[in-house]
Amino acid sequence: MPRILICDDEPGVRKFIREVLEAEGHAVRETDGWKSCLEALHDQPADLLFLDLNLPEVTGEQILDALGTTRPRVVVITGAGTERADEAFVKHRVRILMKPFTSYEILEAVRIDLGGTFGSSRQ
Repeated sequence: MPRILICDDEPGVRKFIREVLEAEGHAVRETDGWKSCLEALHDQPADLLFLDLNLPEVTGEQILDALGTTRPRVVVITGAGTERADEAFVKHRVRILMKPFTSYEILEAVRIDLGGTFGSSRQ
């Protein structure tokens, strides 16, 4: 089963993503900031990272830069304007989910980035 890490400073966003993914049987961990995100990835690598683009201490782009090419696949989650999201996509080749997003969009991002199918996904 793929290992998924969620890094977002909003507890409600982390909870929503975690509940959707755990309902599908995924192993999910959460962090609320960049330091804990990097520590979690160092302690136990993830296959997929849901990363908030707008963390309080640093930006998601800075975390992506710090991870370099050794990073897992990444889904950037953001409520920011599309210009910043587009820049992250172009520079880092990551999937973007704009807040608010649905459970279907979360599962579709996992399906596309990690492969496989999900019972609740539409065909």
